[in-house]
Amino acid sequence: MNATVTTTTTLIIQQSPYEIWTVIAAFAAFIVSAFTLYFTSLKGADIVLPEKPQFIQKTIQREDFDRFIPDSFDFEANLTFLNNGTASGVLRIDPFFESMKELAPFFKKTTFRFGLEPNKYTWSNSMPPISIHEKGSVVVYIQLTVEFHDWKKHFIHEPVPKEKIYEILCQADSENKKRFSDFCAVLKSGMHIGMVSIKSYQTTRKKTEERILVDSQYVGVLGEELIGNFRSWEKKWNTIDPDAILGELRQVHEYLDKELYKLVEQNLKRGMGLVEVASLETDLLDRVTRKFSRYDTRRAIIDFVLRSASLDTKLREYDLKTREWNRKLDLLREDPSNKTLEETLYKELDLLEKETGSLAVEIWNLQTMLQSCYLPTSTDQPGKLKSID
Repeated sequence: MNATVTTTTTLIIQQSPYEIWTVIAAFAAFIVSAFTLYFTSLKGADIVLPEKPQFIQKTIQREDFDRFIPDSFDFEANLTFLNNGTASGVLRIDPFFESMKELAPFFKKTTFRFGLEPNKYTWSNSMPPISIHEKGSVVVYIQLTVEFHDWKKHFIHEPVPKEKIYEILCQADSENKKRFSDFCAVLKSGMHIGMVSIKSYQTTRKKTEERILVDSQYVGVLGEELIGNFRSWEKKWNTIDPDAILGELRQVHEYLDKELYKLVEQNLKRGMGLVEVASLETDLLDRVTRKFSRYDTRRAIIDFVLRSASLDTKLREYDLKTREWNRKLDLLREDPSNKTLEETLYKELDLLEKETGSLAVEIWNLQTMLQSCYLPTSTDQPGKLKSID
């Protein structure tokens, strides 16, 4: 074996310099060929964002403040993606906005919109994957909207004890004014509005890869003029719709009177035999929620008062019972000779009559309390709700 190693070493040493350089050149050619093969055939898609995007804050015109308090900060940005790979790739981006800590309590929600044409946003919040051809490029247009709570109609409350309902409703408008004053107090010239981060999810040769395109980039800035415009509203708050919540409260009261109470009253008359027995009014809770589905403030108010007075639970249980009673009534109509079912229906109607009467009293007391907020009288007792037990 030693003889073999010695012979091989001797042969290498005996090779001419020309032969050695030939071997080196061949090896280098192999390396070049391997890289060429990788970058021309095997690399796959490689989608990059060459430049850091700039989110441009849209100017809020001074004359806008003459008519209303602006309801949002708006930004726009263009993201140009390049595919430096050797195959088509698929890209999806996921942006995220984080408001500055001082401003967070005053914002309602954030919305991102996406499009592939200027000023034409096709998708909202979630952008579907898009394809980029080999050596191709795509521009993604982004609009970011950071919405305030409606300054005049902000109303988000968790349920409270029944005796607190009156106080919270009657003070809602003054609380909104204080909230706006608190907002103006934290504004400082040069303060940023928030930060934007953007992740991408894109195909590579064999998998989907997550990349961080933008990491906590500051967006928006508050200038002296903009701050002054907001603060000008503090001085004229009471000149434009100062009792917005109480106005919404009036609409809620009118609905409860014309719709919900009247339906319960109709069921009570049927239970007492004052009108012909027929199907009972049901799905009352669903009617209330659907009625206010397009009115955020009224929906917030009705949810708050029903939950605080425990009427949402009672209406839900009442709807189940009236729905079941109507089902049995339909069966009796199909078979009028079923005396057992007929007796059962009348017994259950007697029980429902008592429950309906109690429900009617609760709704009436709730109506009276709501009305006392915007039509106070000398007999009103602030913070007191009539017993509805």
